[in-house]
Parts: sequence; structure tokens; C-alpha cells
Amino acid sequence: MNHLCVADKETLPKTKATSHLVPLRSSGSGAPLFCLHPSGGDVGVYRKLVRNLPKTISVVGIQSRLLAGDAREFDSIDTMVEVYAKLIDQCQPEGPIRLLGFSFGGFLATAVSNQLMKYRRDVSFIGLIDSDLRWINDEASTKKELELRLTQLSLQFQKLGVFQSYSIEKTQEDVRGMIAMSFGSQDFDFEQWLEFLQVRGYISQESPQTQLLCRFAARFITHCNLLTQFNASAFATPLNIWWPTEPATDEQARREAWEAYTPYPIVERALSGGHYSIMRMPTVAALAKDVYMRMKVA
Repeated sequence: MNHLCVADKETLPKTKATSHLVPLRSSGSGAPLFCLHPSGGDVGVYRKLVRNLPKTISVVGIQSRLLAGDAREFDSIDTMVEVYAKLIDQCQPEGPIRLLGFSFGGFLATAVSNQLMKYRRDVSFIGLIDSDLRWINDEASTKKELELRLTQLSLQFQKLGVFQSYSIEKTQEDVRGMIAMSFGSQDFDFEQWLEFLQVRGYISQESPQTQLLCRFAARFITHCNLLTQFNASAFATPLNIWWPTEPATDEQARREAWEAYTPYPIVERALSGGHYSIMRMPTVAALAKDVYMRMKVA
């Protein structure tokens, strides 16, 4: 993988964009698996998955420009996709390309696939991990999904002792207030998160850990806002999707939302757990095994 992604960085534009590329495993051979970042921009969510893939598989993460040294995120999801596709094209100049995306990263994977096909590149594998197209059907659906994710994050921060603990009802109410304040704003930043949380008593001081988590939350909202711009379009690569079993949902409607954009049958599998827990042990071990098997037959 090194000869694909390190030497070829010399051909990339001399900007901070080259640090979008994060080698998650550089010891493998052959074409790498490219993992697109979820909301929040970090690719660390894939590390347990990578550890459970065979050591022959090279893996490259594509992280947000906000973690690559830039002060602002891309203004549009189309620009983001174009930059990511160019990076992947230059990182792996030959052979079929394999893409995987968790959550927001799954939407990016399908859009990047279409962009790569415009460069006449062959995309042999697209994997989506809990990327439900119904999330972006309308503003109400997007806000509902954002409320669920931010509530889960807030409860996790409370368990870690970073936030003061409050009832689930108060947490959900405060999250809805945060969404109302920030939804649609590309200028929302972590200072506003800190002020919001301090006023409501979740934090009493700006510890480094709190600042780190609030920066993540601000990136998270930025990417959810970008997701409202996503327009699905037809693609010519078979789609592999992994869904969590929690919460229960309309499985047929979930599948049909993606079926409208591909002529191939969708290969899907349910994994025990919720949105975040499927990326942790023990479920992620089963996920890694299935990803590997599907890449072999792609």
C-alpha cells in the first residue's frame, strides 16, 4: 500500500488536503480499502474493524479537512466528494477501488463512487454501515435522526463523567434546543457548544477533555448540516449494507430507499446492537469478517 499512497502524494496538490489520508494499516498488499469518515470527521471509529480484518488488507482512512489542519469545512458536500474522489484516484492510480463508509461516511462512499466513475475508474466494492437514506428525506427526518445521535452522545459523555448527569427527558429537551439553534448554520463552532452546555449546567469548567468533546460535537453538527445537501443518484456497483438491530425499524422501507438507485440486488445483514455499538467488540469482529468475505467476491 505504501507504494500506492506515499510515493503518489508527490502528485497531489501542495495543500493541507494531503493529510486527509490516514493510513490505518500500511502493511497489507494490493489495493487498499478506503474508509470515509462519519459525522465528526475522525476515522478512529474504523480501528477495531481494521484490527479484525486479515493483515493482508491495506486500509486508508479519509478524514475531515477540519482534522487535517483547515479552519473551515467544505462549503458543500459536492466539493467534499470531488476532493475525496481526486485523492483516492491519485492515491490508487490503477485497479478496482474499494470503498467503505460508516453512517455519514456511507453517503460519501456512494457519491465518491459516482465521481470516480466519471474518471473512468472501476469501483468494485461499496460497503455502507448503517447509512439509512430515509434520514435525509426531509428536514423533519434529519432533525429527528440528529436528535437521536446527539442524545446518545450526551448520555455517553455523562457516563464518562465529562457532563453532569440529567434525566433522559431533560437531555432530549436540551438537545432539541441545540439543534434549533444550530441546524442549517455552517458557522456553528465549539465555543457555542461550550456556552450552551455551561448555561444549562452540564459542565462547570473548560477542561481539555470537555473542549475535545465539544469540538467533536461541533464537527458532528457541521457534517449533519452538509448531509441535508445530499442527493442520491444511480450507481453501477452492487451495494453491501450492514444494519444494526436497534432501534427496530421498517426493514423493507429502509432497503427500498437504496434499491431505487442501483440495478443490482442489495446484499444486507443485520448486526446485533445499536448505531455505535456495532463498531465495537464483539459485534465489529463479525462485521469485519463479513466485509472481508464480500470484498473477496466483489
